[in-house]
Order: sequence, then C-alpha cells, then structure tokens
Amino acid sequence: MSKKLFSLYELMILRRPLITLLVTVLILGWLASHLPNFKLDASADSLVLEGDKDLEYSRQITKRYGSEEFLLVGYR
Repeated sequence: MSKKLFSLYELMILRRPLITLLVTVLILGWLASHLPNFKLDASADSLVLEGDKDLEYSRQITKRYGSEEFLLVGYR
C-alpha cells in the first residue's frame, strides 16, 4: 500500500513542481484573504468549562476569603 501511495505522490507532486507550487500559492492566498475574519478568544472565561466542580469550588473559596492569591508549599 505504501509503495502505491508513494508512486501516486511522486506522480502528482514530484513530477509537476510548478503546478504544485501554483496550487500551494493559490491555497495560501485564499487562506490569507480570509485572515481578517479570523477571531481567537483566548480569555480565561472561554478556556474554563462551566459546570466544572473544581471551578465552582475555587469560586466559593474566592468568595469566602476575597483573594485569589495563594501560597504553594512543597516538601520532600
């Protein structure tokens, strides 16, 4: 199977480098033209699952003590 796949790759990609480059440039151009429409929301609210038990516990502790500062102690 891999030999057939390689021969197909060789026939379609390696033997026609100009067509391959042209198709690649066209695809990249089309993707670049849609780049202004791309929006990424990486805020903390979008990265946390609602209904998460740990999130609810953290919110209860923050509400009780009023601070999100914490101290981490490790020992061996």
